[in-house]
Amino acid sequence: MTMKLTNNVISRMTMSKRCAGRNNEAGEITEVIQQVGELFATLYLADYIGFFKHLDVQGITKKVKVVRYRLESMMEEVIKEHEEARLKNKMDNQRNKGKDLVDLMIDLMEAEDSEMRFSRQSARAFVLEMFTAGTNSSASVMEWTLAEFIENPSIFQKARKEIDSVVGKNRLVRQSDIPNLPYLQAVVKETMRLHPPAPFFPRESTRGCKIGGYDVPANATLIVNEWAISRDGNYWDNPLEYNPERFIAKKNILDVRGQHY
Repeated sequence: MTMKLTNNVISRMTMSKRCAGRNNEAGEITEVIQQVGELFATLYLADYIGFFKHLDVQGITKKVKVVRYRLESMMEEVIKEHEEARLKNKMDNQRNKGKDLVDLMIDLMEAEDSEMRFSRQSARAFVLEMFTAGTNSSASVMEWTLAEFIENPSIFQKARKEIDSVVGKNRLVRQSDIPNLPYLQAVVKETMRLHPPAPFFPRESTRGCKIGGYDVPANATLIVNEWAISRDGNYWDNPLEYNPERFIAKKNILDVRGQHY
C-alpha cells in the first residue's frame, strides 16, 4: 500500500501519471521498480567469490539486464510522449497547463545556452533514480511509522492531535505545514533512527586516515553500520525504546541532516 502511494506521488511529479492498475505505463513501471527492489535485496555471491562473476550461477546478471532494458525502454517512451505533446501544443498555439519533471528535463535538453546540458541518457537515468531511490526508502519509513503507531497508541494520538490543531480536518498536510509540526518531525526522525531504510551503506575513503585505532587506506570501500550506530547505548538513552520526545528535548543537537548524526 505504501509502495503504491509513494510511486503515485513520484509518478505525478515526474510524468503526470498515476501508478494504478497493470494495463498502463505507470503501473508497469511500478511493477518493474518492485523487481529492482528484489534484486537489490538479493545476496549476490559474486561479490564475495570473484570466480562466480563469469558464471552467473544465480542468474542475477541476466535478470538485471532484462530489468534495465525494460526500464530504459519505458523511460524513452515517456520522454517521446512528452515531446509529442509539447509539439502538438506548439502547433496548436496552446500553452502547457503545467510542467512535470520530464518537461523540465526536456527544457534543459533543448536549451542551447544552458550551463547544464542534459543528454537523453541523463534524463532517463535521472527519472529512474527518482523511482528506484525515492520509493523504497520512503515506503519503508511510512510502514515502520504506522507499525510503531499501532504499538504506541499514545504517540499516535499525540501526533494526530498536533496535526489536527495545525492543519485541521478538512485538508491534507502541506509541505508549508512541516515547520509548525515539530512532533511529527520528531516521529519521523525517531523512525529513521530505530528503523533506518538502509541499515548498511557503502562509502569510499578519499584519503588515508586512522579510525578507532585502525588504519584506513585511501580509496578503500567502507561499510557503515547505521543500524548499530542508531542503537548504541553509549549515545542514546534507552536506545531500543521508540521515543520521539528525545528529538524534541535536544532539537538543536540531534538531527538527521547535517554533519551531526
